[in-house]
Amino acid sequence: MNKNINILANINSLQPPITGIGRYTSQLLNHMIVENNVQAFDAVRSYSEEELKQKLANLDNHLLGTKKNQLLSPLLKETIKKLPYAYEIRQFVQQKKNQKQFEDCRDYIYWEPNYILQPFDGLSVATIYDLSYIKYPQYHTPGMLKWLEKNLQSTIRRADAIVTISDFSKNEILEQFRIPESKISIVSPSVSDEFKTSLTKDVADRIRLKYDLPAQYVLTVGTLEPRKNLTTLLDAYARLPTKLKQSFPLVIVGAKGWGNQQNLLKPMVDRGEVIVLGYVDQQDISSLYKASSLFVYISLYEGYGMPVAEAMASGVAVISSENSAMSEVAGGAAKLVNPLDVEQITDSIQYYLQEEGARKQLAEKGQLHMQNQSWQKSTNDLLALFQQLKKQ
Repeated sequence: MNKNINILANINSLQPPITGIGRYTSQLLNHMIVENNVQAFDAVRSYSEEELKQKLANLDNHLLGTKKNQLLSPLLKETIKKLPYAYEIRQFVQQKKNQKQFEDCRDYIYWEPNYILQPFDGLSVATIYDLSYIKYPQYHTPGMLKWLEKNLQSTIRRADAIVTISDFSKNEILEQFRIPESKISIVSPSVSDEFKTSLTKDVADRIRLKYDLPAQYVLTVGTLEPRKNLTTLLDAYARLPTKLKQSFPLVIVGAKGWGNQQNLLKPMVDRGEVIVLGYVDQQDISSLYKASSLFVYISLYEGYGMPVAEAMASGVAVISSENSAMSEVAGGAAKLVNPLDVEQITDSIQYYLQEEGARKQLAEKGQLHMQNQSWQKSTNDLLALFQQLKKQ
């Protein structure tokens, strides 16, 4: 049914370190490219279908790199973003570099998986994950704010269809922009099968040895930036009884972003209460979830919340925020808290660490909730939208 659609995709989000948008993009492309003609471009060059297949196949290997590259990459990206007119310059260079491909692909459907459409003569679809830049402008760099404020309205007007990732985000877009509801489709992220398999003792031992982790730990995942609310989590965790912190240190996984978390982190790291892994190999993420005792994700705002879904699919008890789309993703299978209520967060963490039976029950509930989720279903939803546009 969904065969032989010509698709042109922007893959800027596949530059390391890969964040949620990058994983969403790569997973959908991996499935779409099987039975469709897909070409791509980024800020540097154009990609034929074979070159895109190679890039997707080598994505994880490319990310492993050297420790030096892993440290420099996020810093370099953030430095470039802060330059005046960085986004405008990137778009200008991108258009010049890829002009021939854009012209050759005018009969393609251009999918922009990262908010802002490039100028394109054919059918176009833009994915808008959330409106955090409007709701929480303080959590964005000035350059990103200016870029979205200047271009998102135009993107929504020019796009033949808008894709978003949750009912929550769909309703926010409808409230903010005067567009018909029929123009918006939901293509939610999913979880890979690797998250749903059991963790063998050998793999668990290998992961703990590789990252020097204890037998038990609390896990949180996400780029270190203010919106992820890490300072509140650190405050809440610090209030736990000393014995619990010694038995269940907090492990933080995520690329270095921006914010003032370091002042809180250092003394807790020095005491052995917190372990900061930084950006880890993507192939190890699912094992890190499964080897954890409890997953806590109390972001202030999310258009979806992929780590919540991944943790539940991995069979880990989850504590998450009651706001934005996270409660929608949890579906009643996670403990929801007010992300600004430090005492409630502390009490919830303490309860589930001390009550093993309750923790196991919550973990089983989350795993059951996620068992039917698949990237193939998400891909089919996106391809169905493309087919619909072709018929119009």
